[in-house]
Amino acid sequence: MVFKVGRQGQVTYARAGVKGTTISSRTLLEKCERAVLAAKVNALQNAPDSQTGVITFNFKMR
Repeated sequence: MVFKVGRQGQVTYARAGVKGTTISSRTLLEKCERAVLAAKVNALQNAPDSQTGVITFNFKMR
């Protein structure tokens, strides 16, 4: 999952299913995107306008 965060800590972009993913379920990918878009990280006033990061989700079968 690739995502971008603004200076105030809001997630402004999230895209699941990037290169290397083994998930083919669009429903699951959309759930991951919604979860990341709802997240908030610490604000940094001296941070760049936008920062890019990567999140890796590990799912286990039950």
